Amino acid sequence: MTFTPERLGGGINHMVPLLLARWLASDLPAATSVFKHVASLWNGTGFLDGAALQSQRFSTRDLTYFLWAARATAGVKGFETQPSMLAAVEARLWALQACEGGTAVAVSYSGEGEALCPPRDGWGAGEQLVSIEANAMALSLADPRMTTVWFPRKLG
Repeated sequence: MTFTPERLGGGINHMVPLLLARWLASDLPAATSVFKHVASLWNGTGFLDGAALQSQRFSTRDLTYFLWAARATAGVKGFETQPSMLAAVEARLWALQACEGGTAVAVSYSGEGEALCPPRDGWGAGEQLVSIEANAMALSLADPRMTTVWFPRKLG
């Protein structure tokens, strides 16, 4: 199967699990194709995927999904990423740790990179607090099992 942007779905949160599944299934051409597409969506502030275009805001979880893909495939041919891009994505993620007194990351952020913490997040009073998904994924990025247990270097 050929993976085209149309077949990938609109969000990074759909694309990254697909590329990791393809990588674990030893389908390197598909996995690297999706990875390169995801990386190409980075505009220096966020990942300009279909969801960002539709909502006119960036999703914080996209940053964590990309960092998961980059860390899981680090050192594997075809998944090379510029260190400056990785540093910029990670810096953006931690800059968004602005909600709840600086203890949690926002669900989304503006095109200028400003965290949209409640009540300015567009969800309505009491409906959304912070991104549990992005918070958990961000914390797990530092887990040493990333490349030893979860995504072992069987393909390197």
